[in-house]
Amino acid sequence: MVNLLLKHIDHVVAWGGATYDCSYIYKPKDEVELKKIFEIARTQGLTIAFRGSGQSYGDASMNGEHVLVDLSGWNKIISWDSSTGEITVQCGVTIEQLWRKVISSGWWPPVVPGTMQPT
Repeated sequence: MVNLLLKHIDHVVAWGGATYDCSYIYKPKDEVELKKIFEIARTQGLTIAFRGSGQSYGDASMNGEHVLVDLSGWNKIISWDSSTGEITVQCGVTIEQLWRKVISSGWWPPVVPGTMQPT
């Protein structure tokens, strides 16, 4: 089970490398642990932000001195229908994982960033 020790704070560097902050970072392995993080953060008056690969432009996923939930490990492609182009993925799937799955079927996302690592 997730142990939310508020004395454990980690340094978070944004994608561009120009900004940084310190957050309570947790990597839940399943929805049960994620729910526990919400419960504990709520009782302690902390906000929660989510982080995937940490490679998105804008350096948004920092949440200084509050909880940062790292979901980069939630990176499974759940289903893919090449006839409709419909895909279901976990939130940690990168653009690269997405295009590697769909491109051989003739599909490509309508908008992509300049790097393939954002989730």
